[in-house]
Amino acid sequence: MSGHAHSEPVKAAAIGLGTKGLGIAKPYLRPGFNVTGYDVSEAAREWLRTSGEAPSTPPREVVTGAPVFTSVVMSARQSEQILLGDSGPIQAMPKESVFISSATMPPTEAKSLVTKAKERGVPFFDVPVSGGAKRSASGDTCPSWRQSSRLLSRNQPQWHST
Repeated sequence: MSGHAHSEPVKAAAIGLGTKGLGIAKPYLRPGFNVTGYDVSEAAREWLRTSGEAPSTPPREVVTGAPVFTSVVMSARQSEQILLGDSGPIQAMPKESVFISSATMPPTEAKSLVTKAKERGVPFFDVPVSGGAKRSASGDTCPSWRQSSRLLSRNQPQWHST
């Protein structure tokens, strides 16, 4: 794992296991990682089960112990509900964790979520993902890391091992 030793598997957490979400989760399905996720679709949760990992319910439980949490839902509204809602994970996120959103949303809505997350002490990154359905199915998506140097420096072992 790029020279970084871990005594315990790193927890990779995701909400949204649709086309893009599966593409983000798949690279973590290997030794050294413990994947947990949630999706409203039973078929997506079953995919995670058959991959040897355990889906979590409610979404708040997904992030417990995860240094990085990825949300790949459809909109800014869903992202805000997941991040800030009553059963949302922000209250359960470990200190120094990072919230990454790959939802499709206008920049103004992303900036609003950055501000709301910052008020709660959680770094929020808007990271668009490209690659389409075919590349996502193979786990070969391409995140656009605009704020990569800060994100990678804070979570170097997790991101350099993917």
